Amino acid sequence: RGLMVDSAAALVRIAGGRVGVLQLAGQPDALRELLTGARALGESLVVANLPAGHPASAILEALGGNLDGRQHELELRFS
Repeated sequence: RGLMVDSAAALVRIAGGRVGVLQLAGQPDALRELLTGARALGESLVVANLPAGHPASAILEALGGNLDGRQHELELRFS
């Protein structure tokens, strides 16, 4: 299912009361509105592969949501 507000959009999957955000983009204020609406669609909210430092991280935490892993395969580490 696609969700959209003024300057944010998300692709979500709703299954068994769990709202899983698969893709997410937008401005912080719009992300708050979008994630609040997504949270209302189920019993729990989970975001997959949210990059570290993404504006949605604090919003997700405030809504009681969870982060389901981070994507690291494109990360280059120096030792």
